[in-house]
Order: sequence, then structure tokens, then C-alpha cells
Amino acid sequence: MLLILRRFSITNPKSTKAGLQKIAVNNALNILKYLSERRSPVTANMLIRSLNLPRSSTYELLSTLSHHGFVVHFPEKHLYGLGTAAFMLGSAYSAQQPLTLLGQPLLDRLTDKLRESSHLTVLRGSDVVYLVEARAWNRPSLVTDVGVTLPSSVTASGRAMLSCLSREQVNATFPTPQDLPVRHPDRSPRTLKQLLETLRTDQARGFAFEMSEVTSSLASIAVPIVNALGWPVASIAVTFKPSSDGVALDRAREDFLPDLIATSAELSRRVQGR
Repeated sequence: MLLILRRFSITNPKSTKAGLQKIAVNNALNILKYLSERRSPVTANMLIRSLNLPRSSTYELLSTLSHHGFVVHFPEKHLYGLGTAAFMLGSAYSAQQPLTLLGQPLLDRLTDKLRESSHLTVLRGSDVVYLVEARAWNRPSLVTDVGVTLPSSVTASGRAMLSCLSREQVNATFPTPQDLPVRHPDRSPRTLKQLLETLRTDQARGFAFEMSEVTSSLASIAVPIVNALGWPVASIAVTFKPSSDGVALDRAREDFLPDLIATSAELSRRVQGR
């Protein structure tokens, strides 16, 4: 946000005055708040009318917010929505204990019931960051741990969250869409087109699944944790060792999904303060 204000000061010399700087800060924050309260992108004219903003500086602020990733511009439709940097701010807040403290007891309970390891992650750019690890006794060792980052496109946790975003937001998340990071090339989506196809499937069924994409012979199933508007705050996943690839998805859906959904709903409720 500091970079945005500095850029605004440079492009608009009048904003060097304290009063105009305060107005610019207030208008930028009001724009972000307004966008965060809506499930769909809006036009600049709607922002101007709803927030009573001056037309010229509104477009300049939107351009600067877009430049830094806080806003996504959909030029063909003349719309503006929240960008990935805004989600990263939410993830950074979550990483500063509240989500961890809320999620740890729920994941401990989930792992005790399922007797499989579970994880709580958030998006950070195109990666996922592991905030909570609830390890099950006598289960396979995992590459994940608290603070570890992995590409979101190969993890069930990451894809569960990405499936809640619009196509344009996913596009903005991956700067080199023709060469996505993969750990096992034969299994993970390698291009943005392949990833979007996978995310459509995940969105339709309400969960994400991966088999041997992170660790050979291990599978994970994940569901997103969303706020009141449906934006992804985090995700919860369970990792297990199936008897074979062919039965992995069926076992995940039958044995783990109901409890994952219940845990996700409870954590969503707690995050929203209900």
C-alpha cells in the first residue's frame, strides 16, 4: 500500500499536500473495501457513484492499484475486481496467528478421528504456505511442515482455493502460464489451460484431489475455507496412502470428505466470528 501512495504522489504533484494525500489514502481504502464486499467485479462508474469519488483520480487510483496487483482490470468488460495482492494481505493476516489458533484444535480433532495427517494452508502468490500440520501416528512421512511453501497448482490445498477464484484472477496468479511448476510432470497440469480445466472440475465437485503429485504414492483431498462472500481464506486437506491409484479418489470421497466439509464449515464460521 505504501508503494501505491508513493506512486500516486509522483503522478499527481498536488497529492504531496497532506490533505490530498489523506484523501487519496481514504479513497484507495474505500475502493478496496467496496470491492471486497462484492462477489463480482464492478464498473468504474459504479465505484464513482457509490463512493462519491472524483472521476479523474478514481481512474488513476484504479490504475495504480492494478499495477501493484490489488485490483484486477477486465478491459473487455470494463470491470474491476480484487486482485491477488489483496488475497495475499488476507493470507498474511491469517498467518499472524488468528487462523492458526482457530484451526489447530479443529485439525487435531480431524486427525484423531480419521487417523490420517491433515493440513491448513493459505495462498501466497502462486504458492501455498502450510500454517498447521496435524500429524497422525504411524503414518507415512510428509514433505510438508509449518512454514513450508509448495506450488499451488500441484497441491490439492492450492487448487481447492484457486477453484474459488475467477479465471482472470487465476491468470494473474501465474506470470508464466505456459510453464507451470510441477514435481511430477506426468500427473500435474503443466499449462494454464490445463490448470483451468482442473479447477473447473474441482469447483463443480466442491473439492480438490491429487495423487502422487506432491509425494509419490500419497494422495490428498482438500476443501476451501471461504468468507461470507465465497472468497478463499484457506484450505484444509487430508493426506493418506491408498492401496492403489484406482481406489484413491473413491476412498477420499467416501472416508474423508464429509468430515473435511464439516471441519471447513466450522472454521469458516469461526473466522467470520459467528
